[in-house]
Amino acid sequence: MPGRVIPQEGSSDIKHLSIKLRTAGDLTRAELVNEGSAPVKIKEVVLFSLPHSFPPETRLYGEGFTMLSVTCGTLAKPEPLSPYRDAVHYKLPEPAGTTGF
Repeated sequence: MPGRVIPQEGSSDIKHLSIKLRTAGDLTRAELVNEGSAPVKIKEVVLFSLPHSFPPETRLYGEGFTMLSVTCGTLAKPEPLSPYRDAVHYKLPEPAGTTGF
């Protein structure tokens, strides 16, 4: 699915914003461009979002903001592998519907 921009509350005019993705090999560079004349307060930018049909028991390994923030377990029961969780240690927001441990 294409990326999307989520504005902060009270700032809903995002029609002049666009996400530009450039891929070179295994790397993708993202740029958020405001082609309007007014600044826009942004809450979040979602670059990639896609549905999957993996069963809940699918094994999981993922790294967060840094390699110190590691999650393992399964899709149905993700578990932190380290105390450096993104939302707790780094104070990064978690999207609604994701696990907060």
